[in-house]
Amino acid sequence: MALTYRERTLESRTRQKWVLLAGLVALCYSVALVAGLGVDQGRSWFEALPKPSWTPPGWAVAAVWVVLYGFMAVAAWLVWYEREHLIEEKRLAMAAFGVQLVLNALWPWLFFALRSPVLALGELIVLHFAVQYTGFLFSRIRAAAGWLWLGYVGWTVFAILLNYAVVAMAR
Repeated sequence: MALTYRERTLESRTRQKWVLLAGLVALCYSVALVAGLGVDQGRSWFEALPKPSWTPPGWAVAAVWVVLYGFMAVAAWLVWYEREHLIEEKRLAMAAFGVQLVLNALWPWLFFALRSPVLALGELIVLHFAVQYTGFLFSRIRAAAGWLWLGYVGWTVFAILLNYAVVAMAR
């Protein structure tokens, strides 16, 4: 039995939604890969640094990021497909999403590859505000996206405290 035009259109839109989600997941985990390459540049240097006792092990940090990048992708997907808001609001939110992704990928390169915890701390503070702003925009468009974003906001606060502690201990 042949599908009607409406059924084909609905099927096409559904497929587009899942393709976009897959693309956002791929984008977020690509950022994770770029960030991980930055970490690899200075892993041995980092291991020799004095760090606070509450520094989590590398495997725990990696596990948190796996979850956070997945949540980022789903949150962005929910925002893009929210029908109740103007396209301009969604474009602003997605632009903020892109900016914070770039800042996210940059931090490990500053901290590990360039071995500059001070420069990385400044960038991390900027990243935190970009993450907060993105979360604010996301939550105005879709509450669930805002909730998915909260872990990332919290993690950037923790990262700022840890980065600061490393800077303070190195002095």
